[in-house]
Formats: sequence, C-alpha cells, structure tokens
Amino acid sequence: MTRWTNDIGQTGRCDLARSVRMTRFRRRHAARTAALVLFAGVLAVVPATTAHSQSTTASATAAATPAVERPIDDTLADLFNPDGSLSMGGDDARGPTAARQSAPPPPPPSPEQLRALEQLQREADTYQADAKDYRDAITGIVRQHYEQQRRRVLSSLDNQITAERTALDKARAEAIQKLEAFIENYAGERADPEATPNAMFRLAALYDERARAKNMTDISTDDLKPAIALYKRIIREFPAYNELAAVYYYLGHALYDSERLEEAQQVWRALVCINHYPYPVATDPKDPDKDVVGNVPQDHDADYWVGWRHRFPSPESLAGDPKPRRGRPAPAPEDAEISYANPFPDTCTHLKQDLKEGEDPRYVAEVWWKIGDWYFDEADPKAGPYAFNRAVTAYQKSMSAAQNEKGVLYGVSMY
Repeated sequence: MTRWTNDIGQTGRCDLARSVRMTRFRRRHAARTAALVLFAGVLAVVPATTAHSQSTTASATAAATPAVERPIDDTLADLFNPDGSLSMGGDDARGPTAARQSAPPPPPPSPEQLRALEQLQREADTYQADAKDYRDAITGIVRQHYEQQRRRVLSSLDNQITAERTALDKARAEAIQKLEAFIENYAGERADPEATPNAMFRLAALYDERARAKNMTDISTDDLKPAIALYKRIIREFPAYNELAAVYYYLGHALYDSERLEEAQQVWRALVCINHYPYPVATDPKDPDKDVVGNVPQDHDADYWVGWRHRFPSPESLAGDPKPRRGRPAPAPEDAEISYANPFPDTCTHLKQDLKEGEDPRYVAEVWWKIGDWYFDEADPKAGPYAFNRAVTAYQKSMSAAQNEKGVLYGVSMY
C-alpha cells in the first residue's frame, strides 16, 4: 500500500513539472508572437510618419539647414512600398546598386609592357620549338632502338627457323630413304597387307610434303608426280587397305594442285560413289601417268551444247508439241536431253571405312561439297545447262553425309 502510494506521488510530481514547463513555453511563445506583431506594425507605420513629418517641416528645414538628397531614415523606406508592403525591386527601385556606375576602361599598355609581352612571346615560341626538337630526338632514339631490337630478334628467329628447316629436311630425307628401302624389301610376294601400304602411304605423304616445302607458293605440275604415282600404286596393289578412303582423298588433292582438275574430280567421284564410278581406270596411251577421264550420264562436249541451245532457245521450247503447228517446234527426240538426268543417284556407295557407332564417314561430306562447287562454278563444260542441277544434287548429298555432325560443311552446303 505504501509503495503504491509513493508511486502515485511520484507520478503526480512528474505531471506537475511537465505542466509547469508547458505553461512557461506557451508564455514565451505568446511574448515572442506579440513582439513580432508589434515590430511589423512599427515597420508599417514608420514610412507614413516619415513622409508626414517631411511634408510639414519642409519649409523650415530648407531655411534652417542646407538641403540633403535623402534623410537617414529614408534608407529604411527603400525596403517598403508606399502602402507598407515589402518592396521586391523593379525599374523604379532605388537602392545602392541603382547609383553604381560602370568601372572606367583600363588604361592602354605602356611601351615597356608591350616590349615585355613580345619578349615573353618569343620565349614561348623558342620553348615550343625546343620541346618539339626534343620530342623528335627522343622519338628517333626510341625508334632506332626498336628497329635494332626487332632486327636482332628477327635475325635470331630466322637463324632458328633455318636450322629447324635444315634439320627437318635432313630428317625427312632420312625417313624417305628408310621407307623406300622398306618398300623395296617388302613388295610383291613379300608385301604385308597392312605394313607395306602403311609405309607407302607415309612415303607418299613425305613426297607431297617435300614438294610443297620446296615450292610453297607455286607448285608445278611435276612436283607432285612421285606422290601421285605412289597413291595410285596403293590403290592398285592393296584394294582392301583400311585407309583407302584417305588415299583417294589425298590423291584427288594432289591431282587438283597439279592442275589436273578432271582427273581429281574423277577420283573424288569414285570415293563417294564407287559402285557407279569405279577406280582405277585405264591410263592415257600417250601419257601413262595420266588417267582416261570417263563421262557421267548426260555429259557432252561443248559443241553439242551449243547446238542444243540453238535448238531449245527458251524453256517453253523444251516441252515440244505432239501435234506441231506452223511456227511451233517439232517434238524433241528421246535423246535430246530435255530433262535432267541425275548422275549421282541415291544408290551411291562411298568407300568402305572403319567407323565407330554414330560417326560420320570421313572425307565424304567434304568431297561431295567439292563436287558441288565444281559444277556450281561451271568448271565442267560437259555438264551444259544442267551444271547447277548437279551442284544442287552434290550439295544435298554433302548435307546428308554430315547429318550426325552438322558442322561447317553442312552449313556451306546448305548455303
């Protein structure tokens, strides 16, 4: 009970103190408000009082004292309008800034100042020229050191490359010598069905590499003859070689780089369609190193296609007319080549390869693409007006051969 009473007493004292503080605050606030109101009233009355006093005592002041432009109290009137409101300034505002005058122009420079300016300009020009000369000198020194270092590095690299090439040529020559000796010892009846064609394949690749290293920019028609002859020998002597597709592929490239384009196309056709275009073929009696290039269906010489175009000058003329009228062409004979004959049927079979499950055959998609480019560029005149048809067929087969791995060849063939 006592504790409860004490708590009540403490609470009452706190409330009393808070009430006293609020009362004092209200009194001070009321006093301040009254003072501000009184000050504003005084400010509003002063201008009118000043004007009245000036009007009543104007004559006496003029007689007793000398005239002054503005009374001291009038400086406060500049802040208010005649009605007592605060002045915001304007065209008729009077104040200290209204009486300000613009500063007079600076005096002209003296001769000593002009001479000092000219001397400073000359010194600045001299400094600029010296700075340019210094920069050029530093640039020349840096460039000279760079060129010396570059020549030193390039010379060192050239020496290393020359040494590497010399060592490579020596190693290649040694490998060629050993492979030639191996093939000579293990040929004919002593030939191994796998080791001998492998050695011949590697030897042909070394022949090809040696020719290209000798003439990197311009390979003549005779540089690749040893490699071509060895590739053909592998095809003739080892028809069951498991890398026969690679042999056909590189043989086609060697023929193509030797500018024997039609022979190269024939080899590539055999790679992708061996059942319709068998290889090897007969050789040219005049040159046993060259193959006799066979025709594909619908192949004719250039003279034939010139006559064909005169006979069928427009697509409408290809249709003919079973009952010809005057001015209409006669029906075309069956051998007139009025429709496209596909030289690459769906029954084409590429060379056998050892492939893993789901793996695309090597070289096939690329070779079909090369055949398509051959006809797309109209490089074969024997195709006549059906060159683009053959190109489309070859490109489609390239896309089909790259179904599992749709890489670059699939995209370019589609293009």
